Amino acid sequence: MLKFLKFLVFLLMLTILIKGLFIFASKDFFKVVNVKVEGDNELIKFDITEKILQIKDNTNLVYINTKKMEKYLSEDVRVKSVKIKKVYPSELIVRIEGNKPYSYLRQKNNFYVINSDGEIFANINEITDKNLPVINAENKEDLETILQVLSKIKNEGFFSNISEVRKVKSDYEILLNDGTLIKTTIVVDTAKYDNCFKLYKSLINENKKVEYIDLRFKDINLKEKDLLQTNLEGKNGRDPK
Repeated sequence: MLKFLKFLVFLLMLTILIKGLFIFASKDFFKVVNVKVEGDNELIKFDITEKILQIKDNTNLVYINTKKMEKYLSEDVRVKSVKIKKVYPSELIVRIEGNKPYSYLRQKNNFYVINSDGEIFANINEITDKNLPVINAENKEDLETILQVLSKIKNEGFFSNISEVRKVKSDYEILLNDGTLIKTTIVVDTAKYDNCFKLYKSLINENKKVEYIDLRFKDINLKEKDLLQTNLEGKNGRDPK
């Protein structure tokens, strides 16, 4: 009997404690006062941030389901990852990482911004970095193989010099900003691209103009633009040198 009474007293005290905690948690003490957004949210814009800030004045921090909110925000194609942290008593920290623009995708005269996985996530007017290569791909398979080719180019100087990439039959063509054409295949590795760019830079430093560099064979082949063609380009105003 004594044990039963002790159990009832314990149960009553536990109920009072839980109810007290519930009442305390419902007080304004835990109302969200500050929402801090961190990270690179260049592409997320005002609408995503506004969705987060809407909870500031009418939500209790205790009852916010951070996992559900992270999942909701991650559904936006512009968002790569979201991490939400509660800081008691009244602050919510939201870390948002936006998708990084990797290149433009051109399909039937329409341009899209894609990430390194080939996912469309923005319009051209939503990004500040306009110096991106253009991928010409009419279907998903061509896009995937072109991305494989570009993934081998690790040199940032090389990558930033790329103007366009396209598939030609079973090979690929990389057009640089100065008009130099690089012929390649999907099996060319990073080391060969590094050697290609070193060769290209050495020729440019010698004021030589390159028509194309061919990486499709064991040895790197190249063709310089002839003097007559170079002079004609200068007279036409495309190259003042």
